[in-house]
Amino acid sequence: MCFLTVAARRSVSVAERCAVTASEKLPCGGSSSITQEDCEANNCCYDSSSSTSLCYYANDVTVQCTLDGQFVVVVSEKVTLPPLNLGSLQLVDSSSPSCSPVTSLSSFVMYQFPVSACGSTVQKIWLALNIFKLLIASGLVSGGNVTYQNTMSAAITVRTGPEGSITRDSVYKLFFQCTYSGSQDVQVEAEVYTVAPPLPVVEQGPFDLELVIATDSSYGSYYVDADYPVTKTLRDPVAVEVHIVNRTDPNLVLTLGDCWVTPGPSASSQPQWSLLVNGCPYTGDNYLTSLVTVDGTSGVAYPSHYKRFVFEMFAFVDPVAQQSLAEKIFIYCVAAACYPSATDPCTQSCPARRSGRAAEKLEQIASARKNVLLHSGPVVFKADQVQTSKLAQEASLPTGYLVLGAAATMLMVVLILAVVAVRRLNLKKVDLKF
Repeated sequence: MCFLTVAARRSVSVAERCAVTASEKLPCGGSSSITQEDCEANNCCYDSSSSTSLCYYANDVTVQCTLDGQFVVVVSEKVTLPPLNLGSLQLVDSSSPSCSPVTSLSSFVMYQFPVSACGSTVQKIWLALNIFKLLIASGLVSGGNVTYQNTMSAAITVRTGPEGSITRDSVYKLFFQCTYSGSQDVQVEAEVYTVAPPLPVVEQGPFDLELVIATDSSYGSYYVDADYPVTKTLRDPVAVEVHIVNRTDPNLVLTLGDCWVTPGPSASSQPQWSLLVNGCPYTGDNYLTSLVTVDGTSGVAYPSHYKRFVFEMFAFVDPVAQQSLAEKIFIYCVAAACYPSATDPCTQSCPARRSGRAAEKLEQIASARKNVLLHSGPVVFKADQVQTSKLAQEASLPTGYLVLGAAATMLMVVLILAVVAVRRLNLKKVDLKF
């Protein structure tokens, strides 16, 4: 019997699960003449039209316990969003060459190693007394079941700034175990438990400046109150727009100062992560925020009234524990409406380097403007692809169905629920007085 728990595992349809390109198909079942029933019993995909790969592993995570005491673990990069970095996977102890993948493809990796190797732990699970005595009397067993356990995890890249740490990698951890009570492999069954979507956040009020979120980087449409919460996965583009509302003066120019993200409803909440510094992308991020040009081709009446930028979704993490710190984030921007003058042309540029004197002068000009602090409503971090899954694989004696029944009554399902926050953005309206 084998139990497996996966954190950060996405749910896929049957069609997507078996949509594997020919070059990426890993044979499953060990026989070219395997039947469809036996193939699917091994949690694999069957293609009767193929002459070379009748039975192959699915876009999923598959664990098998062999009769000769081997773990077989096959992982697809598509088990998470964004795709899992297969090269970052490791077992409890990966120091031995036998604990490295036996097969590595661009979208699949396969491990096969003895159940007692690579840091596995072993424990005995004793049968219920009356069934145990019955099995002893029948000569089917001489003791309890033996369970071997191991864990596979993926390393994540954590980016640390002066006031916080973030990641854009999927947090993936796989717990699996085999319990031997006989000498026959049987099928793997999977159950996926989804989390309920979060409640939307709505806040209304008068405004002259507005911070909104576009549905995509084309800025063709925007999320409205009824659309929230909006689900975003790690590395998804988040298209932000700040604009002046109810003004028709073509000379008016919107300027952006700093923009940043916090996990709390205060601009000073910690930790923080910068998106823009003095209107320019924060250079401490390995995924730089992109400034979007707004001009006469952008479909707006007054291009100078708009500022747009796009950043890639991330999560705040503890840099030591590498665990998510919060389920909500807030986006803050300092903005100002500026009239060009001899002392302030209201222009912003982001050269590769600025001299210290030039940077100081720009900061002085910006600080003299009438800046307004805008922020989004709370974005709830609930990734709909983050789920907890359980796979159970049972091995029975050829004549020992009683063993399966006894083991099923004594083993408890191990479930780990990992929540990766995916933010829901709602605009916050602020008055601007001229």
